[in-house]
Amino acid sequence: LQEHCLFLLNCHCCLAAIASTALPLHFLYYFPSAVTTIIRTAKKERKMTMHRTFRHVYFILSRIMLTTLALKAEWISLSTSKIDPRRSGHTSFIMNQKPFVFGGYIEQDGDDDMTREVINDLWQYNKGWTRVPTKGDSPGPRLVSASGVIGDKAFLFGGWDPETAGTGGVILDDVYCLNNNMEWEKMPVLFPDGPTSRHVAVSLNDDKILLHNHRCLDHVYVFDCSKFQTQPTTGISPGSVGLHAACLSSDNNDHVVIFGGATQDGSMSNQCHVLNTKTWEWKLISTSGSSSPCPRAGACLVPCGNHQVLLFGGAEATPSGLEPKNDVWILDWKRNTWNKLDCSGPSPEPRNAATLTVMPTSVESSQDHQFLLTGGWAPFRQTWDDAFALHINMDQ
Repeated sequence: LQEHCLFLLNCHCCLAAIASTALPLHFLYYFPSAVTTIIRTAKKERKMTMHRTFRHVYFILSRIMLTTLALKAEWISLSTSKIDPRRSGHTSFIMNQKPFVFGGYIEQDGDDDMTREVINDLWQYNKGWTRVPTKGDSPGPRLVSASGVIGDKAFLFGGWDPETAGTGGVILDDVYCLNNNMEWEKMPVLFPDGPTSRHVAVSLNDDKILLHNHRCLDHVYVFDCSKFQTQPTTGISPGSVGLHAACLSSDNNDHVVIFGGATQDGSMSNQCHVLNTKTWEWKLISTSGSSSPCPRAGACLVPCGNHQVLLFGGAEATPSGLEPKNDVWILDWKRNTWNKLDCSGPSPEPRNAATLTVMPTSVESSQDHQFLLTGGWAPFRQTWDDAFALHINMDQ
């Protein structure tokens, strides 16, 4: 214990010396040379093994990061930005720097009771949600579909139309394109392994869209505006899950991160997998020993900083039923660490099946991130029509 305390004292002295240069402590997280300085100083004072040295240093830095990040997250209620009717299970995308939402499962208050149905409307956000008139061959009503963008065109893949209650509805395998003139076109291709829903789509940087569903055990699909390619993968894949969350990582934009989801028997996961889109190798992120989100499905996942992603909400399976969440986490998938953020401001009610969209930042800092939360539901209790902005400042 004495050795441990002396070591921590040495580390803190080193940190104090660095801080006296007026550089923010947050820079330690991004510059390994600072870690090297701490290690060399501590090892000179105490003869410890490199393994124990790095373990203590990493513990200190991770706690610094947790405190810093927790003070920099803020929810802002956008009370005038509601989307009507209220909905869940919709899909969102960014086209020409503008956020869009399509479809979903809506709830409306009638004269006698509440009505629920699937819809196929399109909305655009510009200081508030506005319904967009469209032309062409529009896709039919659906929820839990997936969408991605290539250039100035958005693509919609599959989904589920419950149709008449009790029938089970129909799972869809169609593909639609929305161009810059808000005109829909049905593509002359079908989803390669048949009808699919509760899947994910991620826009890559090379004019392609990556798709993953519950049948992608050793492969993913890559779409290039006109056709699908089956891309074999190696490593430990997410397996047979649906209602998982996915996004492109900001680390050179050549990694796709997939979190959580549910299997067909209803069990849920909190595993995180990262796919290198250069080598097509999956990596299972191991965060044993640190706090992490509970297993869940229907969460939101967005890129947030270098090799970091932000997770919001979802629903957890409990003995009393599905329990919605409103927690916010940041995963650094290179350092295998989760940090739970303590957000200020009016937090949204717990929900899943919402959308969280990356927004252009209003602050001139590369370390600022802003996201737009829309809709969602607390399973079998409440559907939401509200919108929130989540602002993350990582500049310290």
